[in-house]
Formats: sequence, structure tokens, C-alpha cells
Amino acid sequence: EEIVTVEPAPLKRLYKYLGLKRDGRRGCKIGRFVYESSIEKPEVHEPIRLYFAAVEEFIRSNVMAAQEQGVLSKALDAKVITHLLLSSVQGGYIFARANGTPGSIDESLAASKKLLDSLVLDNAV
Repeated sequence: EEIVTVEPAPLKRLYKYLGLKRDGRRGCKIGRFVYESSIEKPEVHEPIRLYFAAVEEFIRSNVMAAQEQGVLSKALDAKVITHLLLSSVQGGYIFARANGTPGSIDESLAASKKLLDSLVLDNAV
């Protein structure tokens, strides 16, 4: 929500999201619950689902807007880009925690930024 209020450009919003400071050792507080047995409890499952739906919608809507503005290629569908970016963030947390290497999240985010870089059209500002 903060990104949307301070950054009007959809593509820059995506870069800001990927640039958020994250502690790989701590992992995603919400994502961790997905692997817990408590996920089977509806009172826990619904808030988790809503969180990930909101993040997915944030990414997807900004990817689509950037594509519509002609600054981001349509070579990949917005849904594909969204899943790649969200998976990269969550996967970075998993690798960081599993390997005890906090920098894994940074490497994953850097790869996501390179993906976006490769999709930015030459005529984009």
C-alpha cells in the first residue's frame, strides 16, 4: 500500500517491491504458515489466502499496467510474470532459511530485477 501511495509508475512500483529490505533468515512471516499444519484450519487459512491474493493482485495489476503503457514487453503473459516474481520472493526466503545463507533472498530478488530489465522495452522511459 505504501508503494502505491509514493510511486505512480507501475514498473517502478514493481522494482520498489523487489527492492524492499527483507531479512532472509527470518523468512516470510505469512508464508511460513503455509507449511504449518495449522493451514488446514479455516480461521488460519483464509487470512493467509487473502494476503497472498493481495500481493499477487498488486504485482499482476502493475505488470499489466506497465504492459499497457508500452514500457514492459508482452512477450510473457502478466500472470506468468506475476508468478515468477512472487515465487522468486518466496523461494528466496526458503533458500535463505534452508541453507542458512541470508543473501539467498538478495540473489533471488536480483534475478527478478534482471527478468524485469529484460522485458523493459527500448523506448521506455
